[in-house]
Amino acid sequence: MTRDETKNLIRAICALYPNWKPGNISETVDVWAVMLDDIPYSHAQKALKVFSRTDKSGFAPSIGQLINIMKPPAENALMAWGRVKRALRNSKYNADLEYSQLTDDIKRALGGPGQLKAWSMLSEVELETVTQSQFIKAYNMEISRPIKSQVPESMMIEQKETTMIAPKTEAPADLIERVQQAKESEKSIHEMYEDDVKEIQERWRAIKDGEKNEG
Repeated sequence: MTRDETKNLIRAICALYPNWKPGNISETVDVWAVMLDDIPYSHAQKALKVFSRTDKSGFAPSIGQLINIMKPPAENALMAWGRVKRALRNSKYNADLEYSQLTDDIKRALGGPGQLKAWSMLSEVELETVTQSQFIKAYNMEISRPIKSQVPESMMIEQKETTMIAPKTEAPADLIERVQQAKESEKSIHEMYEDDVKEIQERWRAIKDGEKNEG
């Protein structure tokens, strides 16, 4: 929002709330212009309209009250660009600091503090044309991107491999039952199989003995 647009907004507030009489209009406009420099004028107008229709206090809105009304679930791309432009003013030598103060979605759209430093050296014309367009495109793509899983890729691969292996290594139901029986009878797995081996050996001897008798 420009200073002239801010002046128009202040005039509208004064007209709606005659009891609000700033001590120094010029200073008030200057302060509001700085605080709202990243807010589109049309958004501020709509916010004032909503406030005047819904607030019953009778007092003029503060800057914070108007911003709260304007703030959408996901920050408007132009508002986000306004924040970036404000950060660029101090990014030639303090890009890391300015980057750290931005919201996460703006950070992801930028990619890193190095981008702020690079853009801080561009002309105003370049910023307001190509650069702004690039950022808005990247920002809109970022906020529309679905939330990614927080599971690391290495774990995802491990889960996939485990799923593929599981059907091949799953124990038969009868074996599981035998292990459970061994636990209940306080036998070891070795002892359980030892009993099976003895039983098989005894059956084998009986068969052989039967064959000899028949012969």
